[in-house]
Amino acid sequence: MTRHRKGLVLDFGGVLTTPLLPAALAFERREGLAEGTLRTGLYLNSEGIRLTEDLERGTLTQTQWNEAAAGLLGIPPDNLMGRIFAELRQPAACGYARGLRVVVRCCLREPLELGDP
Repeated sequence: MTRHRKGLVLDFGGVLTTPLLPAALAFERREGLAEGTLRTGLYLNSEGIRLTEDLERGTLTQTQWNEAAAGLLGIPPDNLMGRIFAELRQPAACGYARGLRVVVRCCLREPLELGDP
């Protein structure tokens, strides 16, 4: 007998939240970093790309990512991902995802502290 599974996979940043770029730019301003520091340090840097891929695959914890990414950026690691995403918000359209009759488990291994939606 073949079992069919039905599900819905939703991306977090920019899909279940407001766009990432404004949050990243606000983070850079709050931290006193030059505009583009995140892009250059984490998304155009092969080590930064590897770190994020490992986090998304679950082979790196959020704490490990915070520490390694902070090293690349030259800033403190304390709740780095939470600080980067602090200004993300959940748009009203997220009510659709909340209303589904399916339990969705997030891949985050540790709680990500964001501001109020």
